[in-house]
Amino acid sequence: MKQFIVAFIFLAFVTSSYAQKIKKHEIDKFTKEEFVQTSSVKLFDVFGFMRRHKFECYIEKHGDIITMPAIMGFDCENINIDKNSGVIFLLDNDETIELLTEFIGDTDRYNRFSTCFKLSPEDVEKLRNNKVVSVRINYVGGHYDAEVKEKNQSKISNMLNLVLPKL
Repeated sequence: MKQFIVAFIFLAFVTSSYAQKIKKHEIDKFTKEEFVQTSSVKLFDVFGFMRRHKFECYIEKHGDIITMPAIMGFDCENINIDKNSGVIFLLDNDETIELLTEFIGDTDRYNRFSTCFKLSPEDVEKLRNNKVVSVRINYVGGHYDAEVKEKNQSKISNMLNLVLPKL
C-alpha cells in the first residue's frame, strides 16, 4: 500500500509538471482589459544527426484578441522568414488552419526565431474542438512538415480552454 501511495504521488507530480497552466493573469489598470498567458508547450522537437526542428508555442489573451507567440527552430542556416511565412495546422478532422506571421523576431545562434500568430474567432473554435496532428512551417523558398505525437495533439486545445470561458 505504501508503494502504491508513493507511486501515485510521483505520477501526479510528473503529470502536473507537463500540464498546461496559466502563467500570468492580470487586469490592465488603465484599460481594465484582462491579460492571460499560458505556459509554453512543444508540439514537436525533432532531433537527428546534426539536426533539430522545433515548434514551441503558448497562448495569450489580450481582451478579446487571442495570439499564439511561437519559437520555431531549423537545422540549417540561412532560413529566411517574411510576412508570407507561417504555419499550417492539419487537424484530426482533415481541416487545415493557415496562420501568417504577425512579426519576426531575431534568429539566435541555434537558428531559432520567435514570431506570433493572431487567431481569428474561427481559428480559435477549430483549434478548441480538434486536435493538431501535423504542422507545416512555411518559410521563404520552402517548408518543413512534422507529425505531432498523440500525447501533444490536444495541447493547443487545452491552452485555449484555459484562457477562454467554457463552451
